[in-house]
Amino acid sequence: MGVVLYSARGMTDEDDSTLVQKIRDGDRLAWDQLYRRHQARLLRMARVRTRDESRAEDVVANVWLKVVRGIDGLRNPGTVWAWICTIFNTTLTDLEGRDRSRHNEVRDEDVGELTE
Repeated sequence: MGVVLYSARGMTDEDDSTLVQKIRDGDRLAWDQLYRRHQARLLRMARVRTRDESRAEDVVANVWLKVVRGIDGLRNPGTVWAWICTIFNTTLTDLEGRDRSRHNEVRDEDVGELTE
């Protein structure tokens, strides 16, 4: 069984490993607790990396979507934060790569202007 911590409000805060197990068992409250525990930190990281509030929110939403889809495949539930950070970094790298591709994309009309 995982470690149980007590918050200032008297509610129990279970460790991430316990939350992951409960999530896998279908406990929606465990999802809520995991989200509340890590959302603010993820958003801060995204704001620093993107320097854009809307973009940061998009990145974090994509991260949580991937977490939801992949939680059953997490091999070591005790490393959930490290796993979420890996998803965050991969998501941000993918989005930055797409942005660079769009920025560097050459359109037919651009080529015509260059050759005239």
